[in-house]
Amino acid sequence: MGNLLSELGRVDDAFMHYRKAISLEPDFSEGHYNLAVVLAQQGKSDEAIAEYREAWRLDRWNLDALNNLAHLLAQQGETEEAIRLYKKAIALEPGNIIAHGRLGLALARIKRIDEAIAEFRIVLAARPDDVQMHCNVGYLLERKGEIDDAIKHYRRALEIKPDDARARKRLQSALAKQKMGDGR
Repeated sequence: MGNLLSELGRVDDAFMHYRKAISLEPDFSEGHYNLAVVLAQQGKSDEAIAEYREAWRLDRWNLDALNNLAHLLAQQGETEEAIRLYKKAIALEPGNIIAHGRLGLALARIKRIDEAIAEFRIVLAARPDDVQMHCNVGYLLERKGEIDDAIKHYRRALEIKPDDARARKRLQSALAKQKMGDGR
């Protein structure tokens, strides 16, 4: 019932339903997970984090709870803990593309560029037409001074989605840098 209420946009009613379900069955991981989703939608990150932690504690295979927990922690600047949790999710499910992509973002945030690029490339191996990942790799390569390789990723992004403003802007910037230097 809570899921239906949430889907209908009745988030407050869904919240009450999940709270009631948890009061009746405190060890129900999905109840904590669903409550956390609603809390996150309401912008109550600290409460959502607590519920995701509880959902994960109760069910160590609830990778959605683990990924969402890591995502909220990363948003709050708890990058090292988020990285640890993304790595745990990947250890449990190596093909977890969402975790690889988000791990890449967290690594990039703390300037672990080569590791971030490696994670983004894992995503691209599984989803070669992912415009955002091409732009992410291009941007990081550009930061490393590998302009020619960055340009290749921006161009690929534009082949996939010709009207992508971010890819077009990044490509123009990289081409200007290429003209000024050797592009490596």
